[in-house]
Amino acid sequence: MAMSDGRVTASTNLSASGTYPPQGVTTALRSNRISQAANVDVAALAYGTSSGQVDLITCSDRTINATSTATYDLYTGTDLKDLSGLTCAFRKVKLIQVNIISGGDASGVRIGGAAANTWAAFFADATDKSLIFPSGPPFLQGSPAGAAVGSSTKNLLVENLGAVAVTVRITIAGTSV
Repeated sequence: MAMSDGRVTASTNLSASGTYPPQGVTTALRSNRISQAANVDVAALAYGTSSGQVDLITCSDRTINATSTATYDLYTGTDLKDLSGLTCAFRKVKLIQVNIISGGDASGVRIGGAAANTWAAFFADATDKSLIFPSGPPFLQGSPAGAAVGSSTKNLLVENLGAVAVTVRITIAGTSV
């Protein structure tokens, strides 16, 4: 049974703060606390196949051994199943997020640049790659119009560069047409 209703919302939050002594003072006087916050709620992607809509959603945790790679075929939909465990064959991806759930080390996890049939995601070039790190921000890309997935542009590579196994959560929302 295919999904009949769905919604994906991504948001980014940033809070930056620090403690600084007043200007011209080097003693242990009371310091000023300075902070700034930014919260951006990305427009929700509602059910459907038009711009800004999705009819396929996958979200799964995958463990990748130390210094190993995992390639996921987004076109056939057999590698990453939808939320009910069914084949999730994308033709357009509207949102992708990869974050480290546990494990990994300072070498990080690289996303993108599959050896063959590379899906370029939202990069400028199919050979572009991005690094994420444990306790760091996730890899997050998207567009209301989506990035096309085809039989020769279908493979998402996730590579553990570290000496420790890592578990990543891969969330993708897109359309079947």
